[in-house]
Amino acid sequence: MRDIRQFTWQWLGPAGALLLAAGCPVGGQGEQADGGGKAVAASRPAGDDWVMPDKLQYYLNDVIEVDYQLEHDVPSSPAWIALVPADTDSLLAGDNFAAQVEFTHIHQLPAGAVRFHARKNGEFILRLFGARKDDTVMAAQSKVLRIGPAQSEQRQHTPPYVTLSGVELPEQIVLRPGMVIAAYWMLAEPPGPDAWIGLVPTSCASTAAGDNLAAAMTRRPLNGKTMGPTRFSLEQTGEFVFRLFPSEDASVELLCQSEVFTVRRDAPEDS
Repeated sequence: MRDIRQFTWQWLGPAGALLLAAGCPVGGQGEQADGGGKAVAASRPAGDDWVMPDKLQYYLNDVIEVDYQLEHDVPSSPAWIALVPADTDSLLAGDNFAAQVEFTHIHQLPAGAVRFHARKNGEFILRLFGARKDDTVMAAQSKVLRIGPAQSEQRQHTPPYVTLSGVELPEQIVLRPGMVIAAYWMLAEPPGPDAWIGLVPTSCASTAAGDNLAAAMTRRPLNGKTMGPTRFSLEQTGEFVFRLFPSEDASVELLCQSEVFTVRRDAPEDS
């Protein structure tokens, strides 16, 4: 397929509709790699308690592999790891639980491995806690990891994906009501007859098709195609994401999702 590495804003009509046209490049790299091509975050931290991702640069829909060790858990309360924004100042469990974008309890002690999913762009940190009690102090934290394009890097996608652009976008994407925006997507193989893509508020935290069908502002069938743009009109304000599902079956899981973007009436005219 043609590799387009530029995107432009294009006016689509007198009603103020706007399309973000983007390329669909293929492939991808991490920040740092060993001889086998696997990205490496750092050597094992010193001390009894530590938490460490397999690398420090991820893209939307990547799996974040995390190793940990916790020697000082609290038996009466589950130990857990949180993925929180890097600017979360408090080291208390209660504050970090309120700030987390994803968390998991850990059941292998003193050491083990868990997985997180990269579902939102930004800079984050992993924090390890020995208990869920609000006043529990963090036992260990990782280095800062980034989800989204590295600075000045063109994003190279591998199917399946859905995106607003093939190049770097700002972490805060702000658009205006009345715009028409294109979601660019690609699948590795032909989808089923009821595969679909939807414009879904981020308030829907579920990854199940049934919940997203109920929450979607608009949805479109993929019509058996493996790639395309699908255009959506942005009618309501809020924070949204494009999500793609292989079926309308309520139990099927999310296949991929786009960058998060905000629709706001006071967005700049040149957004």
